[in-house]
Amino acid sequence: MALSSRCLLTVGLTLLAATAARAQDVYYSQAFANRQADNPAWAGIVDDYSATLSYRNQFPQLAGTFQTVQLAADWRIPKPGLHHALGIVINQDRTGAVGYT
Repeated sequence: MALSSRCLLTVGLTLLAATAARAQDVYYSQAFANRQADNPAWAGIVDDYSATLSYRNQFPQLAGTFQTVQLAADWRIPKPGLHHALGIVINQDRTGAVGYT
């Protein structure tokens, strides 16, 4: 295969892959900031308690912006031989000019 056709094939496949990759949620794309939202089984992964507060205001210059507030907390029950934890996630999404939740 000639070098130019190999280069053309590589560029073509790259463009095809870039247009087909749509696996991410457009409006809430910060799941890494809160492990409880990613997987509730992460509750109690650390030996102490943990709390996370996330806020996102997407496109603030436009009317009807998306706003997301998320609070997550978890606590590992400190009892020898017991592997349990408690966790809670509170999520609020607002959108639209009148603030639909």
